[in-house]
Amino acid sequence: MSRVKPSDCARAKLATLVIAAVTCQSALADTTTLICSNGESSEATSTTIELNEVESVVTIHFGDVHNPGGRPDPLPGGKAGPLAAKFDTNTIVFSWYQDSGTNTTYTINRLTGVVGIDRTYPRQTGIYHGRWTCHLGKPQF
Repeated sequence: MSRVKPSDCARAKLATLVIAAVTCQSALADTTTLICSNGESSEATSTTIELNEVESVVTIHFGDVHNPGGRPDPLPGGKAGPLAAKFDTNTIVFSWYQDSGTNTTYTINRLTGVVGIDRTYPRQTGIYHGRWTCHLGKPQF
């Protein structure tokens, strides 16, 4: 009875598949999704926040907003990021600087899931303070 030895080409293909599988699994495992609401009636869909602590980045997918009498209704939400973020034991902090000069800083409380929002606008005094309530996005059943 003879034994079949895999060729170098077959070994290389197998190694490539193993590396791809491991890389894909670790990339998926590195991202956590939060589902957030601002509690306002204008909110048509939830905002989601993707957290990647390994890469220290955050991406926001803003929810759609109702636009009564306008077209389209609802207005589609946009995206911000990936944005550099500072992850520590209690908070995640990141900022979004828009071309218009608007600066928004988000602070996520890791224990409560509350996102504090501080926004400044160019040529205006004062700071807008907002808040989102978030929960972990995971299968419910």
